[in-house]
Amino acid sequence: LSNRFLYVTDNGIQMRAGVKYVNDRRTSGQKDFDAFIRRGNFDPSLPYGSEISNENVNGYFKLAIPLGKYVWNEETQEAERSNFAFILDYDHFGTDSYFGQFKEYRARQNSFYLNAMYSWNISTRHKLVSGLSATSDNYYEFLQDGQMIFQPGGVYHLYMTDGNQIRRRENEAGAYAEYSYSLRDRLNLVAGLRGDYRERHGALATHSAHVRWAITTRLE
Repeated sequence: LSNRFLYVTDNGIQMRAGVKYVNDRRTSGQKDFDAFIRRGNFDPSLPYGSEISNENVNGYFKLAIPLGKYVWNEETQEAERSNFAFILDYDHFGTDSYFGQFKEYRARQNSFYLNAMYSWNISTRHKLVSGLSATSDNYYEFLQDGQMIFQPGGVYHLYMTDGNQIRRRENEAGAYAEYSYSLRDRLNLVAGLRGDYRERHGALATHSAHVRWAITTRLE
């Protein structure tokens, strides 16, 4: 199930939003396996089977605001304009599963993403893009295992683990800037710089530089 929305004003402001929901359940096993009987029943005589249930929920919002006046680019034959863009995204994923009589696994993930970007068309050849971004990921996992030990006389004992639970959170924030120069599709220069701070790994700075030179139009 999904739906998308788009709203555009007369002065060029665009707002986009969307939601999506997915629910998927899969059952497998021996021919006589019954998932309804298996739930909550640890009878070792039951046929082997497994069941996996997945759920995903996603929602996003995008906003684009044009700024300044239009500038006609003679090289591309297009009107260009500086703009500000904002993106907010949320994603949830959950899974519940079991395999056979004793193995169970459950997991949850909730993620948020935010990005604010300003694109400045300095001129038809010079462009500067800068922005801020942030992500937040929350994880939860549960794993349980067990085994059946049979004894003489058809008596069996069930040994189950207490279950291993893992909870983890990862947050990250960063800032970036990228400068580009273009000359009639013959020469392109791009230089970028980005700094990030991660909750688990600390600060990190990265840089990049690219040059593209089309010596002749006969070669591609």
